[in-house]
Amino acid sequence: YESHFAKKWALAALNILLFIPFLFTFSRTSYIALMGGLVILAVLARKKQLNCILFFLLLLSPFILPAKVKERIAFTWTDAKYEGRTMGVDFSLQERIHSLINLKGVMKVSPIFGMGIGSSHYIDNQYARTIQEVGIVGMGLWLWIFLRLFKMSRWLHQNLEPGLFKGLSLGYAAGIVCIL
Repeated sequence: YESHFAKKWALAALNILLFIPFLFTFSRTSYIALMGGLVILAVLARKKQLNCILFFLLLLSPFILPAKVKERIAFTWTDAKYEGRTMGVDFSLQERIHSLINLKGVMKVSPIFGMGIGSSHYIDNQYARTIQEVGIVGMGLWLWIFLRLFKMSRWLHQNLEPGLFKGLSLGYAAGIVCIL
């Protein structure tokens, strides 16, 4: 949405430079979040050129991603071969799935308001932790906050003149989806 040619290309170069260290965080959750954010950008921007670029980058990603990043993604399934991995995925993902399964007990005890902050061992799943600590009411309010932020960023995007802030508001909306 930036109209100045030099600024537009400088911002594009900055995004490419930021993407390189992002890849080497080896955070599989962040990779999935990025995919969700790019889909939201493609849908909300309604720019055919952006959609084509994102589509081709997605198609080419197995060929252009560094080997270490591909190894980290493949680790999800290669680690599943070891003892104690009963779900066909690595231990980290398996524990996150178990935390959702273990919510049955919490839902029987206190489904509406949860069991309070620090009521259980460390859970590496934000959704399971939120429901356990603050219940369905707290989870609903937490999601409502994100929905309001998303709606405000969409409103800004629709009502701003083309320029840097119009693009930032669209990126903010995509970022909210990435966080979730």
